Amino acid sequence: MKQVLVVEDSRTQQMMIKQRLKGRLGIDAVFAASMAEAKEKIRQHSFFVALVDLTLPDSTEGEVIDYVLGEKIPVIVLTAIFDKELRDKITAKPIMDYILKTGLEAIDYAASLVNRAKKNPSIKLLVVDDSKTLRHFLKKKLLVQGYQVFEASDGGEAIDFLNQNRDVRMVITDYNMPEMDGVELTKRIREDWSKEELSIIAISADEGDERAIEFLKFGANDYIVKPFTEELLNNRINHNIDMLEMMREIRRLSEVDYLTDLYNRRFFFNKAETIFKVCLGKKSPFTVAMMDIDHFKNINDTYGHASGDIVLKKIALLLQKSFSKLGIVARFGGEEFCVLLEAGKERANQELEKFRNEVEALVVKGELGEDISFTISIGLNAKPCSSIDDTINTADKLLYEAKTGGRNRIVCG
Repeated sequence: MKQVLVVEDSRTQQMMIKQRLKGRLGIDAVFAASMAEAKEKIRQHSFFVALVDLTLPDSTEGEVIDYVLGEKIPVIVLTAIFDKELRDKITAKPIMDYILKTGLEAIDYAASLVNRAKKNPSIKLLVVDDSKTLRHFLKKKLLVQGYQVFEASDGGEAIDFLNQNRDVRMVITDYNMPEMDGVELTKRIREDWSKEELSIIAISADEGDERAIEFLKFGANDYIVKPFTEELLNNRINHNIDMLEMMREIRRLSEVDYLTDLYNRRFFFNKAETIFKVCLGKKSPFTVAMMDIDHFKNINDTYGHASGDIVLKKIALLLQKSFSKLGIVARFGGEEFCVLLEAGKERANQELEKFRNEVEALVVKGELGEDISFTISIGLNAKPCSSIDDTINTADKLLYEAKTGGRNRIVCG
């Protein structure tokens, strides 16, 4: 597994970086206090990024930066001094960024860049411009940041590419292009992609507010005036990708249960309503199962709530493994779960019986290493109902029958 290399001769700086990387990202870094030691660490380990001090005892002119770059490791430069001449010298190199060592806020920024270096290789960006020179310039700069970068020479080509690559996360588009300008491209993109799915950064030589307002009104996330510096471009892109990830995480948190990572009750009902209507229209099989861990209160009372949480997480993993390809799974609250299956009664009962047997054979290690065994009761409703609410309520009544009938069983209806 690749790690973070920190080349820094100050013990104080090393400790600050170590704490921030571990605390914010859960990353343990590998440290070197000299260029010679950095070479040794690179021979011993594999790194996805390096934080490199500009001045070291055996690298007074920044030679260590060139060495690490030569090893194909992305570099973030740390420096205690700063002036225009030095800035120009540093930014002329293909580095991710440079950071002036001014305190904890600088270390926090370094941690955010490390996080980007870790995530960027999985993120696709599309550069759209009729100028091959500008496309290649932008691509070169973005590749330094670790992104996957693709090109389109006009709006039509961009739309075709996006339709074939739905996982593109950002489009960087110029305004002046033949046939379809950047504003029209932005309009077209927003017909199919929301701001939560894809970010758009517009580029134009127009310095007035009119063009920027036009872009932003039709769905662009940001606007950059040419000419621009590499630092400005990188900061705008990183900021917009950060915002995109934040929006996606907020949405995810609104849809999933905090403990088990299964869908929550509210999202389940929204999703199930759509599937219910589609299955009714197509007259395809559709079943709902309600299930409940037997005597779960006894688990909490005997082994503690932390062990109870471990049991819930284990059941959630088993539910995902067993049913995610057949339908959707949700935690309804406490020890109660609901599974919607796009399958008929026979197939659903077969899969649920297999799941029930796996639960019965399961032994979970509690918080203190105790062996915890338990069973589960299930109510399966395969009868057509007038609504998803009625379907779930009927399954819940069948679950009650399973509980009162002795538990550790499936009752079908």
